[in-house]
Amino acid sequence: MQSFGHNVVALNYFANAFRHIFDEIVPLCSRLLPEKTVKQYSFAPLYDFYYHDYITVPRRDEEGQALLSHGYADPLEAQATEDARTLISRYALGRDDTLFFPSLDIYGVIGLLNALAEQSVDRQPRIFLRFIGVMENASHTYRDPESELVRRLVIAADNGARLALSAETPKLADRLASMLEMPVAVTPYPAIGEAFPYPKSGPMTCFCPGSARFDKGILNLFELFSSIRARDPDLTIRFVMQSLPDREAVPFQKYLSQLYALPGVEVLPSMISEEDMLMHYRRASVVLLPYDHTVYQWRGSAALMEAACFGRPVVSLDRMAFCDQIRYYALGTVCGSFGEMADTVLSLAKEDRGQVARRALQARHRLTADMDGTYDKWLQIAL
Repeated sequence: MQSFGHNVVALNYFANAFRHIFDEIVPLCSRLLPEKTVKQYSFAPLYDFYYHDYITVPRRDEEGQALLSHGYADPLEAQATEDARTLISRYALGRDDTLFFPSLDIYGVIGLLNALAEQSVDRQPRIFLRFIGVMENASHTYRDPESELVRRLVIAADNGARLALSAETPKLADRLASMLEMPVAVTPYPAIGEAFPYPKSGPMTCFCPGSARFDKGILNLFELFSSIRARDPDLTIRFVMQSLPDREAVPFQKYLSQLYALPGVEVLPSMISEEDMLMHYRRASVVLLPYDHTVYQWRGSAALMEAACFGRPVVSLDRMAFCDQIRYYALGTVCGSFGEMADTVLSLAKEDRGQVARRALQARHRLTADMDGTYDKWLQIAL
């Protein structure tokens, strides 16, 4: 995963997934995204970046010069509104067009609502918004940013905006439906490619994608790995993880050195390319999700969706919002503790690999059939 996380890969996933529905798709991105990445995915840079207080992204010299209030109390809202006006003007958006936020952010949405309010309702495009429980809250201006965003959406809907809302997990969708007093669909990732062949021989490899973050459990990996290693001295089970970025790793050098010293642990850089990520999914036998439930109490997991679509079972800690999906689709095992996670991994290592692969493919079939049906139904108002 690069420093911009799953956002680039996700935008590309969604753009490709909907090409059979729309005549033309333009994947819009931030003007600060590296030029190499923009060209690689044929993105169209348009938006400024509004979240320097949350995500470390290099600024450009000219950035921030336009952050004037223009009648708004929040200069970031002013910039987002100006960007939305540019979007509408540049692409001559009208009633037959569709705007889709695969993972919405508070300023991108309220800026768009402000710009659309300057147009008559009969000229406004349709708006599809997918909540994932992350950047909806990324504002220091409001005490409760999510509630402010909900308030703006309710006003826009009352004024005739054509909104279609969804969320990444059932738990988040149900909470938002109550807040918004309108239906909210459940939309995990669209189907991602084909399943990879399951490894038939060699060590059982446990992959921890995105583990270069505290909320994804990196500080618990030594406990988990060492517990398994103590019961698997022959190294029939191996681990692949990502280390922390250099700046964040400084206070944890002793801990990280313990991870490095564990036999059978491969430590990747904090940032890896999409190609490397796919290679490690292909090599993996199981994907571990030892996430922080306080962070993921409403959120889904891109790694879960990728693992499922690539035909890999997951082993997860409980109390995450996405655990409902693991259970319902039989995507793997939900555990109540790290000790239970270790037991589950050791048990999987003893199973017939063909049987593990068949279960993963059946789970994938159920999940992707539902995802395809959900998106087709949700997007049908755009046809």
